[in-house]
Amino acid sequence: MKLLIVEDNQQECLQFQQYLEEKPEIDLVGISDSAVEALKLAEEMKPDAVILDLELQEGSGLEFLEQLQIKSLERAPFVLVTTATTHATTLQFVREKGSGFILTKNIRNYSPQFAIDQLLHLKKYLSPASYPASAGYPYELIPARSLREQIEDKLAKMGIVTGTGCGYLVEAAWYCVHHPSRRIVLKRNVYPHVIKTFQARTENPEEKKRINDESIERDIRTVLEKAWLVGDPDELKKHYTQAIQPGKGNPTVLEMVTYLTRCFSRK
Repeated sequence: MKLLIVEDNQQECLQFQQYLEEKPEIDLVGISDSAVEALKLAEEMKPDAVILDLELQEGSGLEFLEQLQIKSLERAPFVLVTTATTHATTLQFVREKGSGFILTKNIRNYSPQFAIDQLLHLKKYLSPASYPASAGYPYELIPARSLREQIEDKLAKMGIVTGTGCGYLVEAAWYCVHHPSRRIVLKRNVYPHVIKTFQARTENPEEKKRINDESIERDIRTVLEKAWLVGDPDELKKHYTQAIQPGKGNPTVLEMVTYLTRCFSRK
């Protein structure tokens, strides 16, 4: 089996490589953190399978799936998607664009080794699909609907679907709902929780250092600015009902976290 890995977490890439040394039945033909480069590798190396993370250093896994479908390769690879999101709209898009399996990184026993084992378990499905993507696939390891998924759904309606900032924003709102306070002070409690949560997902010391107050604030602000810059104004007004201070154009990080907290604290 020829395998292409599309993942931007360097620690996970290393774990994939180390574990694959124990799996002679799998030939690793490439690793990339770029949707554009990965597409070229898929065309050139003709892998039997792809393990694809949705969030990449350049582009996204969603773009890769869409472009792979457009290419209409003679023998399309089986795609196992790994993702931290459980948002229904995103997962439906992934299915429609030809993913053969969705493996969430939120499950307790997730690891690159687990992903490889799942791929081997699904080996019989690696031949080109003879049915449309909408017909569905064997099964998916997706947890029950949670508060985080509900927050993701709310953000998706505003056009905030992927990106590290989106993940940080979901975790910040989740924390505030579970730890109610008269006044939200991001750097006192919220960001420390987000830092702890995301640092636990990597063993790379350099990556841990990059997750700090400043990077969290910057990444959340980036996804908010992008949504209000290119998003549908009517949808934004419909799903973000608070007033925005004149001259700002989009809500601040604190305003958005406060808004989400109020929305879900009432439920």
